[in-house]
Amino acid sequence: FFDFDSSKIGSSSQKVIQSVVDEIRRNQSLQTIHIVGHADTTGPSSYNQSLGLHRANAVKSALMGYGISANRIQVRSQGEKELLVPTNDNVREPANRRASITFNRTY
Repeated sequence: FFDFDSSKIGSSSQKVIQSVVDEIRRNQSLQTIHIVGHADTTGPSSYNQSLGLHRANAVKSALMGYGISANRIQVRSQGEKELLVPTNDNVREPANRRASITFNRTY
């Protein structure tokens, strides 16, 4: 989760990233890491789309800082689409300011 209008990773999010890194290292079948950045509905949709991408790239950089290869990581933004907490336009909702991480697994 991110502060309003920010893509800076906070200390509590750093713990989540460390857990993700630990899981990737433990489980070699996790091949591709997908990171999707999200924003709340405050501000223009185009800005929120860009902010979501900045957030996804911040998470990617953090993973790379732990030695995860960049070619395993895919990023994209949903901006203010796919809200975790549905709101009207121009509503500051902390739960919607996030990045989600999923994996593709090989068997």
